[in-house]
Amino acid sequence: MTEVQTRQSEESLASLLARAGASDLFIEYTITYPDSTVSSMVQFWVREGLLTDDNATAGKPHSGGYFFDVLWGGDLEEALRNADDVNRANMEDLIL
Repeated sequence: MTEVQTRQSEESLASLLARAGASDLFIEYTITYPDSTVSSMVQFWVREGLLTDDNATAGKPHSGGYFFDVLWGGDLEEALRNADDVNRANMEDLIL
């Protein structure tokens, strides 16, 4: 995938997540850490048709766990408190 294609793909995903109600924090985390458990869940939703252009306004398809849900809502402090070691390191890197 070229750099332009990657950027277009990221913009498309960001738009889809925003229409589904994801916070800016969630979107930034998903784009910045494409190999994270959060991004894996989003990729699953897209791949399985659970999150598409046609149904994005219905919101997130289902809970991905507490950390995932508070990140979705944009609660940085609560997400940091409930993240596992890998996600906490990613979060700290993202906000610094």
